[in-house]
Amino acid sequence: MLNIIPNYHPIMVHFSIALMVVSFGVLLLGDLFKTKLIFYRECLIVSRWCLWFAALASVFTVGAGFHAYYTVTHDTMSHKIMTIHRNWGIVSFIIIWLAAVWSFMHYRRGETVNRWFAACLAIAVGLVMITGWYGAELVFRYGLGVKSIPQAEPSGHQHTGSEHSVSKKMVMENDAGHGH
Repeated sequence: MLNIIPNYHPIMVHFSIALMVVSFGVLLLGDLFKTKLIFYRECLIVSRWCLWFAALASVFTVGAGFHAYYTVTHDTMSHKIMTIHRNWGIVSFIIIWLAAVWSFMHYRRGETVNRWFAACLAIAVGLVMITGWYGAELVFRYGLGVKSIPQAEPSGHQHTGSEHSVSKKMVMENDAGHGH
C-alpha cells in the first residue's frame, strides 16, 4: 500500500467535489438548451453519471475523512474546525446520496428531472463547497496533514534579487542526502 501523508482523504475529496460540480453544471447547461432535445438528453446522461460516480466517490472520501479525523495530529483550535468540517461532510454525504437515489429513481421510471431535483442538487453542491472551504482552512490555515517545510539555513543558500545561488558545499550535501 502506498504511504500517503496523512491519508487518502486529500486525493479522494477532489473526485467528489469535481464530479458534483460537473453534475450540476451540466444539468444547468442542458436546461439552458432544453429546445435542443438531443443535447438536453446528453446533458442529463452526463449529469446523472457524474452524480452517481460522485456518490460512489463520497463513500471513499468520507471513509478516508473519518480515518484522518481520528489519526491526524492536531491542536485544540484545529480540532474545532475538524469537527465542523466533519459535520458538514456528513450532511453533504447524506444529501449527495439522497440526490443520487432520487436521480436513479427518475432514470428507472424514464422521467426527466424537475426543478425540485435541480434544487436538491444545487443544495448538495453548496454543501460540498462549504465542506471544502473548511477542509481548505484545515490545510492552508492550520497546516493539518502537511509535512513541515525545513528551516532555511543562513549559510550556503542565498537569494539576492532574481538570482538563486547555492554554494558548492550545499550542492555536495544535497547529493549525499537528498535531491533538491
